[in-house]
Amino acid sequence: METQTAVSSFAVEPGDISSKFDDDGRKNRTGTLMTASAHIITAVIGSGVLSLSWALAQLGWIAGIIVLLIFSLITLLT
Repeated sequence: METQTAVSSFAVEPGDISSKFDDDGRKNRTGTLMTASAHIITAVIGSGVLSLSWALAQLGWIAGIIVLLIFSLITLLT
């Protein structure tokens, strides 16, 4: 039985490697605190907004509005 070994190689851009690439070989990230905050906010708000309509549909008009008001009071007081 013959065994084959794969050889991989890659070219690196000339210059100071540590300033262009992370320690795992990928290009450095360019995110800022503002972009990270925006991503977190959209992730948290997005899932809540998408599930709100489904929850109200499951509860109905009366119970849905009551539960929504109860949770808004809990959020206000905590």
